[in-house]
Amino acid sequence: MTKAFVVWQDKETRQWFTVGCLEQIENQYTFRYTVGAKKSPRFQPFPNMDRLERAYVTRDLFPIFSNRLLPQSRPEHPDFIRWLKLEGQNPQDIVLLARSEGQRETDSITLHACPEKDATGRYRCIFFSHGLRHGYRPENAEERLKTLQADDRLFPAFDVQNRKDPEAILLRTDDPIQFMGYCPRYLAQDFKKLQRDAKDFRIVVARVNLDAPPRFKLLCEASSSWPEGFSPCSGEDYQLIEGGTQYEAPL
Repeated sequence: MTKAFVVWQDKETRQWFTVGCLEQIENQYTFRYTVGAKKSPRFQPFPNMDRLERAYVTRDLFPIFSNRLLPQSRPEHPDFIRWLKLEGQNPQDIVLLARSEGQRETDSITLHACPEKDATGRYRCIFFSHGLRHGYRPENAEERLKTLQADDRLFPAFDVQNRKDPEAILLRTDDPIQFMGYCPRYLAQDFKKLQRDAKDFRIVVARVNLDAPPRFKLLCEASSSWPEGFSPCSGEDYQLIEGGTQYEAPL
C-alpha cells in the first residue's frame, strides 16, 4: 500500500470531507489536494502547502503527517505495532498512518487507505471500530470485548434514523446482541454498496486489544467478493484537483 487519503472534519457541521491524497513512490512522497478540499469554506490548507492546485513533493514525510507517528523510541511502540496487527512486517510509515488513522486530539484530521483487491481478487479492508466509549451502553461494550475472539462475526446495522449522521453504520454482535461502535464514516458508502451487491459481504473481529486506548481496542476486517464495476474511494471528493505543477515543499 503506497497511498492514503486525508479526511478532515468541519467542526461546525460535523461533516467529513476527503481533502487530500498522500502517496509514496520509492523514496519520495507526494501530496495533492482533492476536490473535497473545496467543499467547506472553513477548510484551511496545511502549513507550507497553501495552493490547492499544486502537487507537493518531498523526500521526507511531511511534518503534518510525520508528527502523527508514534516514535520508535517510545516504550509502547511494540504494543502499538501489535494493536495494528502489523508485527513482524516492518511496515512503511504510510501503512502505519493509514492503519492507525493518524488521529490526534488537537485537530480533525484522519487518514485511511483505499481498499484494493487482495491476491485472490477479493475485497479486504481492515479498520478500527469508532465510538466504542460514546455509543449505546459503552460499559456493556467493554465487557463484551473481553469475550470476543478473532474471526467472530460482527453485523452492520444501518442507522438511518441517526439525526447527526444518517449514513452511520453501527456494529453489533449476535448472541448476546451488543453494539460495538461504528464503522468509520469514510467506509459507509462502500459498505452499503457491498451489502447490496456482494452476497458474501461480512465483517469479523481481526483483533481485540484490551490493553490499548479506546480507539485501538477493536480491530475489524471486512471482506467480500469484488462486484463488477465496483470502485472504492471513487466519489467526487476523492478526485485530484488538476492543473498544478510539482512543487518541492519546504519542511
